[in-house]
Amino acid sequence: MTHFDRLKNTIVRQTDPHLPKSVQRYGCRAMCLMAIPQFVAGVALSELAIESILLHSLEEPDVMGKDWTCGKNEHWLIGEAFRRLQITRAGRQVGWTEEHIHSIPWEYMIVHWHTRGVDGHYTLFDKTQNEIYDPHDPRQAGYEIDKIEIMRKLVYRTWEV
Repeated sequence: MTHFDRLKNTIVRQTDPHLPKSVQRYGCRAMCLMAIPQFVAGVALSELAIESILLHSLEEPDVMGKDWTCGKNEHWLIGEAFRRLQITRAGRQVGWTEEHIHSIPWEYMIVHWHTRGVDGHYTLFDKTQNEIYDPHDPRQAGYEIDKIEIMRKLVYRTWEV
């Protein structure tokens, strides 16, 4: 097993039983955002660090709504995860259209899926557009998410500060 595979298996999932129930249901986009710094660093954050970031994000204007949807300052989650990993990097969304995907330099893509359930789902892809992280772990949750089709793609870049 490669270091990358070990990392993928150790990054906390939204379905982790230690996280609040609302995160387990609605936290997939936030978990993908916080996974970006973990993949950049090659180190996973602990459950306590993830929970602390999520709870603090509720106090930050425009980061996280009470319904656990990410707001216009969602990049705070990326920056805070980097800070907790003691890395001086930042990151943010740099595009959302097919034109952006093909013309703007980016490293990670968060894909918004239409699902059979009432909620959509988000997963993280790398530059080669391969899925590298799904915050839903069916073993922890006890059920699969049926991803039907991609609704939109959001691309992200990180940089040294």
